[in-house]
Amino acid sequence: MLISFGALVVLWKLVSVIIGPGTVAPPEEVLSYFFSYPFGSERLAGLGIGGSGSIGPHIISTVIRYLIGVLVGITVGVLLGLAMAYSKRLREFLEPPFEVLRTIPQMALVPFFVMWIGPKPMAQILMIIFYSILMLVVNILNAVDNIHPDTINFARTLGANRKQVFTTIVVHAILPELTGGIRVVLAFSWGLEVVSELVGTSKGLGMVIQFLIPVLLSGGIIAIVLWIVSIALIFDAVFMHIARRMTRWMPEQY
Repeated sequence: MLISFGALVVLWKLVSVIIGPGTVAPPEEVLSYFFSYPFGSERLAGLGIGGSGSIGPHIISTVIRYLIGVLVGITVGVLLGLAMAYSKRLREFLEPPFEVLRTIPQMALVPFFVMWIGPKPMAQILMIIFYSILMLVVNILNAVDNIHPDTINFARTLGANRKQVFTTIVVHAILPELTGGIRVVLAFSWGLEVVSELVGTSKGLGMVIQFLIPVLLSGGIIAIVLWIVSIALIFDAVFMHIARRMTRWMPEQY
């Protein structure tokens, strides 16, 4: 891993030399921005980032909106998906509109949320909630459809009623696929949050990138992107730790 990472840094340095540091900033310049931006930057302050030019408040703002959106979206999405899986009538009623909505490109609705709600934190939060619910409902229904019928039939031959089959067989059977679906939702929602901030918001890492693009500060932009990637990796690592505990009954190879 260290060797591949070192090779990537060397390649990055060569590209910056060949193309020019004005287009692709060298690694040392990006690292300088990466570690200094949270504490303040005169250049960022001059661009109107606010205060001392620190990206700290923007990181906090982006993370808070993201967490509110995914926590609400995942909770509602899981509950609604399970309800549709349990009730055939509810599934027949709600599945067609969900199938239509999921064909719409995710980024296509971003401008509409901003227009309807305005460049406010609620616009980003509602977008994340909407797509989290949509993705998880589809994920749960597909996971339920993938359960082998013999598993359910075997439980019924032992005397389990419909409710017992659902709570003890179906819910546990879809858990591995559900954790995978939640992981996808977490990653997608983080990207959606940052992209939506590029369209319109008063605070956030996406907004910082928007300020840096006109001045062509490639090193600063890459530094912000590295902060975005680093935070995403932290969230992913935390969730994977939780997911492994939730599915610890699964064989190691899974």
